[in-house]
Amino acid sequence: MRIEEVIRYLGYQNNQVDQQTRKRVQEVMQIVEDTIDPRWDFQSFERHEWSKNRVTLRGLPFCLQGESIAKHLQDASRVFLMAATLGVEAERMLMRMQAISMTDAMILDSCLSTYVEGAADQCQEEIKKLISESEQLTFRFSPGYGDFPLAVHQDMIRSLRWDRTLGITVTSSMMMVPSKSVIAIIGVEEKCDKNKEKKDKMPCGNKSCEVCKLKETCNWKK
Repeated sequence: MRIEEVIRYLGYQNNQVDQQTRKRVQEVMQIVEDTIDPRWDFQSFERHEWSKNRVTLRGLPFCLQGESIAKHLQDASRVFLMAATLGVEAERMLMRMQAISMTDAMILDSCLSTYVEGAADQCQEEIKKLISESEQLTFRFSPGYGDFPLAVHQDMIRSLRWDRTLGITVTSSMMMVPSKSVIAIIGVEEKCDKNKEKKDKMPCGNKSCEVCKLKETCNWKK
């Protein structure tokens, strides 16, 4: 976990943070790393059918709806579905901190967000080891981005048994529990020519929606 990322989640520029706050951030980061054990899982599927607003994966009982996800997977031959979570202990830790200090709770929340994103990065690195040198991964694409519906969270969790293996569930309002969880889709495609645009980042330049402090108000994420 990098302190610069935590500070960015807090809404500060790196040079705006006083030494006392920086020290407290480092202390909370250490507590999180000593206490929370991130978990993740991923599975690979062949892309079966593709249209401009719908993708099916071989062996899955549901389809991926939306022009955004279809465009994302247009050149993919295989698709990885992945999930990472900090588990219920992160939720409990945050609730305890909120009862003690809202300032520390804000710092903790930012630390947890950074930590789960780091877990997703580690999961993606494991996936990267499974592809050939002639292939590349797309960026992580999560439900809720563009017109890709949040409801697919439920389909993915049930089909891949992440409710049992990772303890991830979805509420009636489509919110994930534990909240510090990431579910995403990554395509595997042939490496593009140097003259072609690489698909390793979002249009905004970020690697995923999760790292963006504007993710809750982004016009692309509806």
